[in-house]
Amino acid sequence: MNERRQKNYSIPEIPLSQTTDVEEEFIRRLVIEPVLMKEAYGIVESKDLFSKECKEIFIEMLKLYERQESWDMLILSMKFPDHILHEAHKDVIYSVPESVGVSSFKQQVKAIKSFSISREIYQFTTDQASLFWFRDPGDYATSALNFFSKLDLNYNRKEQWNLTELFKSYQTLMESRLAGLTTGITTGFKDLDYLLGQGFQRKDLVIIGARPSVGKTSFSLTLAHNAAKAGFKCLFISLEMDANEILDRLLSFQTGIPVTQLIRGKGIKQEKLQEGYKQLQSIPLSVLHLPRATSGDVYAAASKHKYIHGLDLLVVDYLGYLSDNGEDEVLRLGRISKSLKTTANLLDCTVIAPHQLSRKIEQRSQEKREIPLLSDLRDSGHIEQDADVVMFLNRNILGETGTKTTLRLGKNRTGETGILNLTFNQLTTRFE
Repeated sequence: MNERRQKNYSIPEIPLSQTTDVEEEFIRRLVIEPVLMKEAYGIVESKDLFSKECKEIFIEMLKLYERQESWDMLILSMKFPDHILHEAHKDVIYSVPESVGVSSFKQQVKAIKSFSISREIYQFTTDQASLFWFRDPGDYATSALNFFSKLDLNYNRKEQWNLTELFKSYQTLMESRLAGLTTGITTGFKDLDYLLGQGFQRKDLVIIGARPSVGKTSFSLTLAHNAAKAGFKCLFISLEMDANEILDRLLSFQTGIPVTQLIRGKGIKQEKLQEGYKQLQSIPLSVLHLPRATSGDVYAAASKHKYIHGLDLLVVDYLGYLSDNGEDEVLRLGRISKSLKTTANLLDCTVIAPHQLSRKIEQRSQEKREIPLLSDLRDSGHIEQDADVVMFLNRNILGETGTKTTLRLGKNRTGETGILNLTFNQLTTRFE
């Protein structure tokens, strides 16, 4: 019998001496060239310095810089009298290096910021490691997502604030627009694409609000299906309906066979069914049933999909079913909406999340009911703030008008708002 061996896990030590050397050199450069502070200001903070002595000296420099005052070795020495100025302070202040240019100083700034972030990550993973095996993986993923979303990882791209640098990528985008190429992710509805400004934009959080049974899932699935047929890589995460129920609808979309007929399995031609299978498997659309998931679970699944298959559009059906913890419902949903927005940013994709409207809308007249407000989003405070686009679906689900649906674009950060008319195909559950 082979002996079972347990793996040993270890975390390498932080190279503290290396970080201290860089920090001391950084401070010495600022001592003799105060003008260099403009290259570090707004990027390096006092908390980014590990050395206590370097941190104290840097804080004094920041105070002088913010008062638009300069400094030299004498002024700094006066800030640290002999009974306070330890040998370490003296070594830092009086060991003056030769000036070697602004570019090398910028590299020191980046190195200090990089070391600081590495220490934060190290501290977080060390603190969490002892708790990991005793926590729900979904809660751990959520806390990790929230932690990393707060880290400023873009310090290396500060120079892109320069308009000359920004225009390089902007001109490429504008050339695509002038050539009539779609720069967004198509919805499959021309008028909606127009209002959105050439479809959904990457990094956008899109909320679809409606009362129960109006068609939040069907509309979201229609959008994903339309985008996938246009070649965009889509992932539909269902928190409520299982994968077979979603596939029933997709197959109905593709073949026109009524959903109820597919469920009953009666009167279906095998040839048409096989053709539907083939067509669906040819488009880049994935379906994942993820019950009792948190927003961290959603990010983990979407991140994996992006790494393996790519990802342009993510649908999470629906926001209220995510099981993140929270002190109350408003704060819980606010935490979820923030996490979904962070997911859109980190994965560079559009995130669509249907959400339920509050019951108060049903207390209005029919005319006013057709024009939902942002405040009608259930426990809406943070949701309407985090969302880039908010759409409202309204449909009289009874009588002959049950197929007529109004789509109101209630919020659109980058384009227009307006009302569109859609038709709900009750046989295939598809919006057209």
